[in-house]
Amino acid sequence: MNFLKIKASAKKGKWYNIFKKDDSDLKLIINRQVQKNQEPKSHKHWFWCGQILNGNSKIFEKELNLKPDLHYVEFWADRNPVVEEIKIKIFQKIFGKIVLW
Repeated sequence: MNFLKIKASAKKGKWYNIFKKDDSDLKLIINRQVQKNQEPKSHKHWFWCGQILNGNSKIFEKELNLKPDLHYVEFWADRNPVVEEIKIKIFQKIFGKIVLW
């Protein structure tokens, strides 16, 4: 896997009782590494944080250049975030030619 692009959105939560409000959030883990959210006042381990996004979309885009092997992409969802788009590009060199999958 050479390149990964994910577009998703998350909403601010509703009150579920007097003291609890829960946002939609989405966590992205690539090969056991949590992709961190750098936004201030967000949940740092949830790349898409409903409290910050408030229904808007955010794009994760990264050149990965992973060696040929078994790789994992995991999503952990809290409430109901929406994954709008996933693009994965895989380049492989076969007999001296680059092949795009």
